[in-house]
Amino acid sequence: MLVSSAFGNSSTDNNDPDRTPYRSLRERRLIAEAAAASHRQSLRDKRKLRILGLLGCITFLSLYTSFDMVTQHDSTKRFLEKAGLMLPGLTDGKNYIKGTPFEKLRDVKDTQHYPNDIPLFFLVPKSATSTLKSILGHCLHLNQASSSSAIKYEKSSDVKELELVPINDGQGGSFLNVNFAWPDGIQRAAELGLASSGLVDVVVTSYIYEAADLYDEERKGRLFTVLRHPIKRMVSDYYYMQNAEWENLYDKEKDRPQSLMEY
Repeated sequence: MLVSSAFGNSSTDNNDPDRTPYRSLRERRLIAEAAAASHRQSLRDKRKLRILGLLGCITFLSLYTSFDMVTQHDSTKRFLEKAGLMLPGLTDGKNYIKGTPFEKLRDVKDTQHYPNDIPLFFLVPKSATSTLKSILGHCLHLNQASSSSAIKYEKSSDVKELELVPINDGQGGSFLNVNFAWPDGIQRAAELGLASSGLVDVVVTSYIYEAADLYDEERKGRLFTVLRHPIKRMVSDYYYMQNAEWENLYDKEKDRPQSLMEY
């Protein structure tokens, strides 16, 4: 005779290979404890990885700084040259970016004030850049070589003379009449002698390699930037691209991502 339980089991069901017997309370407790222990171990492993990563960064910076100091000695230089480890422009003790347009940017270690220097803001999208540009214009009233949706730029090659365009009757500062959102605009500004014109107080662009070529020996750039956590930056950009119809080149069908994971 079969005796049914409240769960629908019978005394003969335990021998049925097609059915899984219900686990006892003790077994379920053991499984839960094992899962919790595994989760705690996973958290400990992640903390260890973070600590190791931090120690690795600190070690790298320490070695890099030590290498920078050691390579100033002539005996060390001769040893590195024989070993084939002497890199031109990297270990000469003078300029780590020798032979590139970045030579026209002021060394960050040089804290002396140079009145002719022009700040260069390296614009990383979705990293408070709009806020900072607004501060530069509305609060500090600085003239910017940048880009603004309030200005209808003409083709860069058609610009014959550099001039400033006031925003909101000058309350939002003034912008150069060349669009620095694109390399051809930066190149055109360089051809028209932006650095020596004295028109702008700050340069704002994502193209720092091209922008570095704007400067000269008498008027160097002072590079600065604002960074944001890369994941938060990409999430912010995803939601921005959902409805950025005010952007001149925005194509809703082409640029709008379907899902966050797809993006």
